[in-house]
Amino acid sequence: MIFINISGVLFKITFIVIFLLKYNFSHGQISDFNLNNSPRTFYVSNTGNDLNSGLSEDKAWRTLNRVSIYKFQKGDVIQFRGGDLFKGNLIFNNESGTDELPIRITSYGLGRAVLRSEEGSCLSILHNGGFIIENLEITGLYDPDRDFAKKYKTPYAGFQVFTYAKLKSNKILIRDCIIRNFKNSGISLGGEANPQYGYTSIKIENNTIYDCGDIGVSLWGLVYQDILVTGNKIYNIKGVNPHLHGFSGNGISLSHIYNARVERNLIFNNGKYGKRSGGGIVTGESRNIHVRYNEIYGTKSNDVDGDAIDFDNGSDSCIAEYNYTHNNDGAGILISGDNNGSGSDNNIVRYNISKNDGLKNNHSAIKIYSTIGADHNRIYNNTIIVTAIGKNSPTCFDIQGSTTNTFVENNIFITVNSAKFINIDVSKQVNLIFRSNSYFNHNGLFVIIWGRKAYRSFNEFTAATGQEIFNSIKRGIYGDPKLRNPFTLRDTVNNAFKIDTLSAYKLFPFSPLINSGITVQKNFLPAVTDFYGKKLTPENPPDIGAYEH
Repeated sequence: MIFINISGVLFKITFIVIFLLKYNFSHGQISDFNLNNSPRTFYVSNTGNDLNSGLSEDKAWRTLNRVSIYKFQKGDVIQFRGGDLFKGNLIFNNESGTDELPIRITSYGLGRAVLRSEEGSCLSILHNGGFIIENLEITGLYDPDRDFAKKYKTPYAGFQVFTYAKLKSNKILIRDCIIRNFKNSGISLGGEANPQYGYTSIKIENNTIYDCGDIGVSLWGLVYQDILVTGNKIYNIKGVNPHLHGFSGNGISLSHIYNARVERNLIFNNGKYGKRSGGGIVTGESRNIHVRYNEIYGTKSNDVDGDAIDFDNGSDSCIAEYNYTHNNDGAGILISGDNNGSGSDNNIVRYNISKNDGLKNNHSAIKIYSTIGADHNRIYNNTIIVTAIGKNSPTCFDIQGSTTNTFVENNIFITVNSAKFINIDVSKQVNLIFRSNSYFNHNGLFVIIWGRKAYRSFNEFTAATGQEIFNSIKRGIYGDPKLRNPFTLRDTVNNAFKIDTLSAYKLFPFSPLINSGITVQKNFLPAVTDFYGKKLTPENPPDIGAYEH
């Protein structure tokens, strides 16, 4: 009798344990029973079941919701079966990995798994870090050619990652993903603008982002973080209209960012529907942004902008180097300080190649636009070719507004069909220096607009202005620079890792520009190589242009 009662008690205890296990399992608390806290691998497939453990392929989960309610531990891996489609929204807001043991989200089997959001952002990481997201296809339902004017009520991004929490989150790595058809951003990643908080590091690498509305990659509010955006292909970010401030259709946007590298990205065909157009790479209220080795073309302009690279309001101590910009409606590279923000100072534009930028609205290859002052900017060793087509007459270098201590040195300026070399309101310039630049007009007239005066020859320009003269010696050069094939129609490389194959813009060995440049004053981060990767040496005077023979 006592034995039976004991057995009954034991039976009841066993039943209660089974019930609690099932209850916790269905509410995403299995990790409570992982006593050794070792990393695990979870599987999700269309043939799975949310009542499974998820810990093997034959016990896979089925839905994004099942993943969202589970509390993962550092080092855990979540794998979606390649080729399967998972509809809904994936949210991580109650767990965090570490830099050493991040939570990893990826595909398994053949191909990429497809995660599709029909409303709102597809994958969100809120107030946490320590994540690697890779080898997934993230899609929405937004059609940039049909839905650009629709007002979606919820945030609509492929990846939405941010933290307002008063903590230092761990790293975020997004790589090898396909992201498409979202209205706001392919990737939106931001946080509180305080150097004590935010992420230890951010890397966005080798993703393909296309057919989105406002922005391909949006980074905002991250102060003194370690940020790298590299190897991405971003295109058909067509812009939305109406838009809060009209500027829409940016490939990569950095707002209130300190310290970032943006390199080896291929960015093209953006800004088609933006009221005031967007840009390829745009910064605002940011510092120490290093933009290099990018190929950017086909940026559209419906009013202003449409620039390949735009260091905008309050962008200080930024560098654009080794970029290839071509066939953009707006500027190849713009430095802008507007009255709605602040000036953009201490920026460097060097060793870039710009070919046929400024295709609309009489834009320029390189431009400084400032209503409140843009100071201490240096433009040197760039190779620039602009072509006037019809009524559009672009300029190699243009300044609108006031600047102080702008130095323009060792650049090649080539104009075709009477495009302009220079267009500057000189009444607003303090200590503007042109020195050791090369000028050549092909199939057209020589044109420099200097304040209210138009100069029709190089000698007339230097004699009247004193520019291109240093220590009583004329350092500027007029004539054919002897580039190998500057008017080639093969303008597109379509691979930011191969822009150094642009041999058409190298100097012949007999070019008059070899060793004809002036040694540029050392700056906060001196150039190490030319456009093609050749190491610069101080023994000889530099060549003029982006190529060092």
